[in-house]
Amino acid sequence: MYNIIRKIYTYKGQHKMQDRNLKYISFILIQSLIYGFGNPLTKTAYETITPLWLIALRFTISTVLFLLIFRKQIFADTIWLKSAVWLPSALCCAGAYITCNVALNITTATNVGFIMSMPVLFAPLLQSLVLHRKYQLKKLPVH
Repeated sequence: MYNIIRKIYTYKGQHKMQDRNLKYISFILIQSLIYGFGNPLTKTAYETITPLWLIALRFTISTVLFLLIFRKQIFADTIWLKSAVWLPSALCCAGAYITCNVALNITTATNVGFIMSMPVLFAPLLQSLVLHRKYQLKKLPVH
């Protein structure tokens, strides 16, 4: 994947990107590929298991894996934090994830994927409203 991206960016005399940037672009593309397959696979899994059981299974597996790999860092960073710091965002993320998966059980994977992608469009606008700051157009990713 890395070599393919390198060839794309160096094709037709375009400037060469640093290897580090190409590595991160590769990671984003791999993550997007995995994320893109998630909804259709989850929709297929719902034919045999309910959404809440699947979510419980996925979160349990990820929690166990992260505790096995990053146990020291997790406890070192969170032991001194008050629950008021991390609990509200954790509950909002859990609620959003649960509602998206229940919606996936009710409608098509394409519709849910579209709705799940909407925060990317609305986050800058809401950030400007909440923080009372004007959005800087130079931050737009479109050139």
